[in-house]
Amino acid sequence: MEKSEHPSSTNSQKGELKEGLTWRSILALIFASVFILPISIYMNYVAGVGIGGSAVYIVTLLFTELSNMFGARLTKQEVFIIFMVVGTAAIIDPFSNYVYRGYFLTSPLGRLFIDPLTQSPLSDVMPIWWAPPATSSVWISRTFISSEWIIPISINLIHGFALAFSQQIAMTFICAHLYIEEEKLAFPLAPISSEMIIALTEREKEKLRVFMLSAFLGTVYGAILYVGPIVLPFIPRMIPVPWFDFTAGTYGIEKILPGALFGLASDLIPYLTGFLLPLNIAVYMVIGSLSIWVFGNWITRTVLSSYFPSWTDEWVQGMTMSLVYQRSFINVWIAPFIGFGLAVAALTITKHHRAIINALRSLVNISSSPEIFQKRGILPLKIILILFLVGALGSVALVYFLIPDFPIWVSLVIAFLIGPVYALISARSVGETGFGITIPYIWEGTILLTGYRGIGPWLISPVFEGGATANFTQTIKIAYLTETKPISFFKAYVISIVVSSILSFIFVSFFWKLAPIPSSAYPWTLVQWPVNVLTSGMWWTKKITFQTDSIIISFIIMVIIGVLGETLVRYTSIPFSLVALVAGTGQLPYIAVPIFIGSMIGKYIIQRILGKEKWNNYRYILFAGVAAGEGLSIAISVAVVMLTKTAWTGIF
Repeated sequence: MEKSEHPSSTNSQKGELKEGLTWRSILALIFASVFILPISIYMNYVAGVGIGGSAVYIVTLLFTELSNMFGARLTKQEVFIIFMVVGTAAIIDPFSNYVYRGYFLTSPLGRLFIDPLTQSPLSDVMPIWWAPPATSSVWISRTFISSEWIIPISINLIHGFALAFSQQIAMTFICAHLYIEEEKLAFPLAPISSEMIIALTEREKEKLRVFMLSAFLGTVYGAILYVGPIVLPFIPRMIPVPWFDFTAGTYGIEKILPGALFGLASDLIPYLTGFLLPLNIAVYMVIGSLSIWVFGNWITRTVLSSYFPSWTDEWVQGMTMSLVYQRSFINVWIAPFIGFGLAVAALTITKHHRAIINALRSLVNISSSPEIFQKRGILPLKIILILFLVGALGSVALVYFLIPDFPIWVSLVIAFLIGPVYALISARSVGETGFGITIPYIWEGTILLTGYRGIGPWLISPVFEGGATANFTQTIKIAYLTETKPISFFKAYVISIVVSSILSFIFVSFFWKLAPIPSSAYPWTLVQWPVNVLTSGMWWTKKITFQTDSIIISFIIMVIIGVLGETLVRYTSIPFSLVALVAGTGQLPYIAVPIFIGSMIGKYIIQRILGKEKWNNYRYILFAGVAAGEGLSIAISVAVVMLTKTAWTGIF
């Protein structure tokens, strides 16, 4: 496999690690929660869009420029905290979910689905630990100020924040030690953030010039792509968002391969992402994507149509890419994706079991030297193990307490085996490709396999999230690249969760009091929330199922591919990455193909023009600038829309 050629990616700790959590970085997080979070909540209600990504660039640029104006330049450690945590502070919104639960309980849609165990409508059998009952006065008065909310909110805080976060922190430090310290994986997308942080703080003239120029280009393109269509929706779009759809129509791929989908992103970011990935990774990702969504969809729609009758019946000529994706994913690919993920897990553990064992031994060996943990800014092994046990055992105990008749051994397997393995393979995927591997519907499939008929386990599960661990592991890599103590990130993360959760209570209560949710005052909720109710109801009443033989067959196929690929590597000079291949299966072609195009252009055109060394030095800052420019454009359009909508509805 090609290694990252970025100079700072090979050495995670060149200097002394410093603290990034200061009163100035905390002020930035509070600013994001106070001023950006209400905008994000409102725009999610109105248009179904969040501005967390835009908020990152807005707040980071605002605070770095203000600090420079007052002659007290922020350190790169402080900018790291702002850049990495502001997005969280701007989107944490647990109380909107509580309002949605009320909609599920009180809407006619919730009564359409019958509980398989009691033969009563789902809305009548929901436990009080999930939400107050449908007959509660809280739904009429639209308030959280009631003793009926104490139990559901407390359980959500304990499960969703305390227990889940404990296990995530533990697995993150284990994965970071394994993949950053021991195996030294490239984490090809990590330098994007670190280069932007360094450019804004050290203000090296050449890099800052490249950043500002690329940010200008990103702002202009973002204005064309987003600002005009969002602010002036009555004007025809010059460029479709988010993709050019080549699935149907005159040039649709369906004319050649019925059932296939294809498109290309209209945003620049996927193409620029290809600048950052090694070509062999981009190649295997595009192979994985095309194999599933083009040729796989076509084969299951034609040659194997008898095995997938629902997919065959639901596909009709002229369907858009989004519709083809939705129907093929539900009817064909849920089970195979589980098999793919399990195959990667099995082969990863088999191939790298010695590295995993050595990493754990290394943690044990240095556990007797607290100064090493202090220097690296990570937690001691004893604390890591305690956090893992608190998260895993605590969540298992909570599930057992709430649903005592659900098999406890199932929860133990999920929390102590599936969860850690999922975290290991997802973090490794991010380390190799920049993209995580998602194994969909693990808990849902487990419930179906147990044959349990009650509603309880659909509402709560043991903690086993792998995606958060993978993202946190990459964050630690960025921390090392900016010479920041990783533990300062987690402290800032906790602060942002606490502050934003409190403010979520205030802001959601305000919006809920002003108008019912859903209602015409919040148009997107009228569109999306009924869909969410229908989807959940189908799962919870077992209208959606998948067969175990599809999981087994896809597992065997991917294991064979993995073994053949490793054999190819051993006896030839051809590189192979099963992780990239499987990560690509989860990417639609509109993302995977542009990444491949960008990787080809970067390696064979731009690198030859600029030279390898110069291209490696500036490709990350180029990406960061364009992303910042587009983020600002989106933020401007969202702000304008919010002002016009609020003026129209009379909310402010």
